Amino acid sequence: MAPLRSLSNPVSSFNDPFAKTSARAGEVWFPTFNSNGERGIVAGGSPNLSHELIQYINVASAGNATNFGQLHTNVHMAAGMSNKVRGVLGGGYMHQPSTAAQNYMQYFTIASTGNASDFGDLTVGRDRAGSVSNVTRGCVCGGSGRNPSAYKEDTIDYITISSTGNAQDFGNLTVARERMMGGSCDGIRGVIWGDADSSPAETSKLDYITLDTTGNATNFGDPAMRREAHASSGNLTRGVCGGGYGPSAPNGTNVIEYITIATTGNSQDFGDLTASKTSLAALASNTRGVWAGGYPNMNVIEYVTIATTGNGTDFGDLLQINEWGTGTQGDA
Repeated sequence: MAPLRSLSNPVSSFNDPFAKTSARAGEVWFPTFNSNGERGIVAGGSPNLSHELIQYINVASAGNATNFGQLHTNVHMAAGMSNKVRGVLGGGYMHQPSTAAQNYMQYFTIASTGNASDFGDLTVGRDRAGSVSNVTRGCVCGGSGRNPSAYKEDTIDYITISSTGNAQDFGNLTVARERMMGGSCDGIRGVIWGDADSSPAETSKLDYITLDTTGNATNFGDPAMRREAHASSGNLTRGVCGGGYGPSAPNGTNVIEYITIATTGNSQDFGDLTASKTSLAALASNTRGVWAGGYPNMNVIEYVTIATTGNGTDFGDLLQINEWGTGTQGDA
């Protein structure tokens, strides 16, 4: 049988059976069959012993977190990626013995419990990076290198999640930025939410990349609220971002915003978290967006239904107070 043909797609040939048409012509479509899974993971964090702990929840039901295991290297502010089977943490800030941004990556199998193992290294050490992933690739975007001459990074790295090894260069963000935990991905396009730095103002914008290619990021739109130390996730349709602080909320915010990932444009108001908080972890199933922990001194887990709009609902509690933890998800 002849392949489906593509019209108005300059990236791939006319006969390419996986070339997209419609409003996103110009991107190459890959059969990722991505979905998030119902086991949510919160790994690392601070203070006290949280930086070594991995814990999990069943996103489909409410309840408290359960112990999963320990990280291989104690970090917080790491970038979380997953292909539903394997979770990977990239970089982060190490507590001991070296208090510095790390290039180290570690992984665990989501369906089982146990400790994390070495995966490889990022191209540059950093923490508080944005991250997006599908069933093939994970990308770590930007972050803080803790280098006075290059405090903010614009580097995008990628890995093949099912294997182990060092990251490779993907491209660059539209501008260097940091303090972005997570990102939103529909399996094809990954969106990185900006930070609130006023110099340059472009750091507050949203960027996007096409995961199964390489190249520099493109501007997606503007957030309704400029902020940093926020946390974002999403399903195959929408991205959601909550918490953080910024010029209009220097002590933290409870605002949740959303985007439609397949299009470009500005984010819109979704609702409110149960409390104002910063430095929190985010994860999602196909139906629910979840936020866990945060500053000041929180162990609260809450959720929203991504397909609707509305305020957060109490889910349960983490095992202990957790700030700057990393969220990801997969199948149990």
